[in-house]
Amino acid sequence: LPDDYEWERAARGADGRAFPWGNHFDSTFCKMTSSRPLHNQPEPVGAFEKDCSPFQIRDLAGSIREIIESDEDEVIYRSGSWGDDARLCRSASRGHMLHAQQTAVAGFRLVYDVPDLMDLLYENSIDDTGEFKRSSQILEDKYTDESFSDDSNDTDDTIM
Repeated sequence: LPDDYEWERAARGADGRAFPWGNHFDSTFCKMTSSRPLHNQPEPVGAFEKDCSPFQIRDLAGSIREIIESDEDEVIYRSGSWGDDARLCRSASRGHMLHAQQTAVAGFRLVYDVPDLMDLLYENSIDDTGEFKRSSQILEDKYTDESFSDDSNDTDDTIM
């Protein structure tokens, strides 16, 4: 789970905008209570193209409240949901729930530590001929053959 700082930085960008798309609110830009004239309900991820941060992260203003990493006794969430009003869709919006509380408007987002990925790409960026590899090839190499080899048929014939 992202922590509070990571989540808000992803939503507000470097310029501290009020909403992932900028500083003005428009109910048609994200999934919230008055986004559509029909029955209010969840929609697929990415259904609102404008609900996109400067880092190209989708659905940070509406859709579902996102549970973040917390050391507190309560569950902390960020953003608004399909059942909330504009006030909760702000990037600075923050709330809490009890651990035992159940809700249909909250979920979570998984994140990956980018420096670890960057180290992996850098360490494995040159192939045997001295040429640079594509990042997709680096990841493919990392998670094939050696990582998942079946060593169960290997025998050690060394006599001690």
